[in-house]
Amino acid sequence: MFKRISALFIVLIMALTVSCAGEHAELLAFIDDDYSQFWKDNDYYTPANKYRMNWLTYGFNSAYKEQIDTFLMQGYGGIVSNINFNQQYLKDENEFTLLRDTYLYGKEKDMTLWIYDEYQWPSGSAYGQVLDTNEGWRATGIEHIQLVLDKAKGSFSLRNYDIALKLATVKTADKTWTLDSDGASLTFDLTSEISGECILDLYVLRYNDTHEQDRTNFNTLYHVDTLRKDSVARFIELTHQHYKDSFGEDFSMVDAFFTDEPSQGNRDQENYIVWTEGLDQKFKETYGYALELPLLFEGKTEQAQRMRIHYYSLVASLFKEAYIDQIEAWCAQNGTASSGHLLFEENMNDHVETYGGDFMQIIGGMAIPGVDILWVHPNQLLSESFIGNHLGIRFVVSAARNAGKTDVMIEYNPAAVPTDDFNNDKMGASIGGVTLTRLFGTTIYNVINPQKDYTLDQITSLNTYVGRLNTLLDGTIEAGDVAVFYPIATVQALHNADDVHSSAFGKSTEAVLLNKNYTDLCLDLLQRQVLYTIIDDQSICAATVTADGRLIIGNGSYRTLVLAYGQYISVPAAEKLATFKAAGGTVVFVGTSYEEYKAIETDGNESVSAAMAALADCDNYSPTTAGASISNLATRTMKLTDAKGSTSKTVLYGEFIDADHDISYVANSSSVDNKVSLTFTDGYDGAYTVYYPNFGNIKSGCGNEVTIDLPAYCAVLIVREDDNEVENRPITPESIEQENTQPS
Repeated sequence: MFKRISALFIVLIMALTVSCAGEHAELLAFIDDDYSQFWKDNDYYTPANKYRMNWLTYGFNSAYKEQIDTFLMQGYGGIVSNINFNQQYLKDENEFTLLRDTYLYGKEKDMTLWIYDEYQWPSGSAYGQVLDTNEGWRATGIEHIQLVLDKAKGSFSLRNYDIALKLATVKTADKTWTLDSDGASLTFDLTSEISGECILDLYVLRYNDTHEQDRTNFNTLYHVDTLRKDSVARFIELTHQHYKDSFGEDFSMVDAFFTDEPSQGNRDQENYIVWTEGLDQKFKETYGYALELPLLFEGKTEQAQRMRIHYYSLVASLFKEAYIDQIEAWCAQNGTASSGHLLFEENMNDHVETYGGDFMQIIGGMAIPGVDILWVHPNQLLSESFIGNHLGIRFVVSAARNAGKTDVMIEYNPAAVPTDDFNNDKMGASIGGVTLTRLFGTTIYNVINPQKDYTLDQITSLNTYVGRLNTLLDGTIEAGDVAVFYPIATVQALHNADDVHSSAFGKSTEAVLLNKNYTDLCLDLLQRQVLYTIIDDQSICAATVTADGRLIIGNGSYRTLVLAYGQYISVPAAEKLATFKAAGGTVVFVGTSYEEYKAIETDGNESVSAAMAALADCDNYSPTTAGASISNLATRTMKLTDAKGSTSKTVLYGEFIDADHDISYVANSSSVDNKVSLTFTDGYDGAYTVYYPNFGNIKSGCGNEVTIDLPAYCAVLIVREDDNEVENRPITPESIEQENTQPS
């Protein structure tokens, strides 16, 4: 791609067919007549459908050809859809025939074709038909009810959505009594032993839906237990398999399935943990000791914290095995890809609350991991908000990298949360949103925009911009060499179900503060031009340590690992870090020191202490100095300065590589134009090409310095054309693959 274009274009070539935030950055344009025909036909100027955005819609009618033609006219390269939503959902074969014919027409137009797997959301119920098969698959949880009594006497009876009373206790300041119960009702009288005030704790197994189901309203459908393999297998049979059977040999045209926010239905549930049949027995089999329900809701002892780590890790593994892994296995067996997104990607407390934690292992199990961004303005993406911020994207993209995958889907909704910033400059906000999300690693854009905020010119321009970025970056991987540890075990440990609920406003617990500090650190790194990768405990355990001090995980290679705000780590991961350090790798601590780390394993503290002692001489940065210190450790190919000679927080940077090229991605997150100077820091002094994808222009040059105009909200990419002349190029995809075949 790059060699073909750069060989033909030596002069500055610009085409102002795509505006950039209205009047911003008016640049001189001309086209050499000798190259005009190629200019019109080449892949960069007019990207192929596979690089453009896909339109997410819900069903078609008999005028499907006109609908598809309209999408193509708007610049879309694909569609994500399913059969029409109605009371005969999944029961009318005519609907499957209609969708097959629609997709066959789309295939003729070389469109990308995905299937959305549910009637609205959350995925997993097949519009209630999974529970029609077996009502026993309804999602359940345990609610903690705590009552302060003026005397130790009373009774309790199950409510209509309760299943059983699992445990009941009465406690005073110095003693706890376990009460006898038949599981359906409770009557007790301890007045002979307790005088005065006491606390009654009830742990009630119940359905997570406390309302009546209305089959005409998908919002009222009962949730399915997605921790069970049999219930999810039935969901796959009703949806995925039905599409395959109905499409017949034409099913091969389906590129992927989109699953949407599967969960246990515990969203907004207070004083509540998820449950599934046999979970307590599974817990004991896995960890060798009995689960104590009260410790999941309260308690700050190390015993309580480690029990919460184990409980939430078990929930996460059950969800992954039942839902993610089964769908991925079916898709792989049937020649398509699994994709979609989960809930609340941005906040580690949400990872625990909704999926048990280990979010990165869960989402990384999809063939094409995905993220949902409902607020795409750059100001929002570069914020601490738990709705659509930078960290949600980096969690998912990092999980993909750790699993050796290169594609990441983004459900891109430009105006789900309409603001003045968006309404006043739709194209600026949208271009800026694409600029940052593509830098952060998303590659496949599935657009849902029921508001239809764009004019025809605007949506075609946005599609072209996405397509050009994807064309330039096709086949590349990130080259950043800084990794940040995912301290989810610590969040699990601190997550008292009574104290912390999700990412709700107004909370100030230890877990909430940890997440805030972590978010701030990651944002600071981005604004210091460090495109970090988040690596989890399991990925570290599976990593390869090279003789020259690199940590190879998936398609990433890291020389620096940041341990930020954590307190728990597994023994194998701690020992791997000691090996990494001994080989010459750099480990730094932020917020907590090496001495504060404890083992995830019940009996592993001594081993973790010994391994972490090998890191005793590592730097320990305070939150106020961490970002600057870590940025000095990043070995970037280029040094950036803005027109004033300083590094601006509005200019973000990342490096992408393939076997032959190093590509510098420079992003302006601001509504103001900038001018940026870049200097090659590795001795490169050869040909380069500068791409302005929002305009379609190309500028060629030679030397070790580049000065570029950086239009508002836009990305500019610099491609080095003779990278093989540089001895110390970043690690290539091929060398990473070779390293990964040689375990440490």
